[in-house]
Amino acid sequence: MPRKPFAKYLPWWMQKHIRNQERRAAVRKRDGDECWHCGNPMRFGPPFNAGKAATIEHVMPLSQGGTWALGNLKLCHVGCNRHLGAHSPEQKERMRLPRPLTGR
Repeated sequence: MPRKPFAKYLPWWMQKHIRNQERRAAVRKRDGDECWHCGNPMRFGPPFNAGKAATIEHVMPLSQGGTWALGNLKLCHVGCNRHLGAHSPEQKERMRLPRPLTGR
């Protein structure tokens, strides 16, 4: 007899935590380990609320009709995510820090 997935028996907050970990891993695989805002490397271990820890940034904020689709998600430092706030995608693009040119 097949086993039932036990995830449905976890509390809602644990299910949300697991979904966020899966999203963070998928975006990290797609974009790499650098912050979308400043370009510096992020820390993926505990503590998860410290300044250089990775968080999920919505390019189009949820408050403006954005979704949890992977195309709308980027990884940022906690502090960079707070700095970007709920601005529009155009404003966020202008707020991004300039990257140094490599290969010169």
